[in-house]
Amino acid sequence: MFVPRRAREKSNSGIYHIFLRGINRQNIFEDGEDNQKFLDALQRYKEICGYSLYAYCLMGNHVHLLLQVGIQPLAQFMRRICGSYVYWYNNDEYNLSIRQIARLTGINRGIVYRA
Repeated sequence: MFVPRRAREKSNSGIYHIFLRGINRQNIFEDGEDNQKFLDALQRYKEICGYSLYAYCLMGNHVHLLLQVGIQPLAQFMRRICGSYVYWYNNDEYNLSIRQIARLTGINRGIVYRA
């Protein structure tokens, strides 16, 4: 769901602008519940990892975060947030049904032979 970027330069202040985007710019947030689940994961791991969050912006297919690194490395912090959100997103009943419909539509239209 999230694509890694090139290696980032180390900040002397420990403050980073993080940009996350869905694969092929696909939406990663479908509704307010999705936004809230991501924010819940962000809040949880921000406290656990000792990070400071200065600003954020959740868009349909991407996220901007302005944060200061805490006690865990940035890559580990982001892996925890994204992993938590992706696990929830992939197991949400509504999202599962939409993915099933998309697979079946592709098969029925002859776009794919099996999904």
